[in-house]
Amino acid sequence: MEDSDNWMTIDQLSAHVKIPKSSLYKMAELGDLPCKRIGRRLRFFKPTIDAWMLSGMSEPRPKDTPYFVEPARV
Repeated sequence: MEDSDNWMTIDQLSAHVKIPKSSLYKMAELGDLPCKRIGRRLRFFKPTIDAWMLSGMSEPRPKDTPYFVEPARV
């Protein structure tokens, strides 16, 4: 398999892990899902995703850490 075949779009990832795209976008935004941003698009490396799924890579959040932090207004 070529290295380029290992990169998935959000649609491919959703089908691969059977999680809705909206949930995957939220997980990526929160930093809970390993991904690469290329411009405005997200790409997911299949071997990394598979390892993440198998290992429970996500660390528990400290209780005082909000799930969404509003960006600072300039």
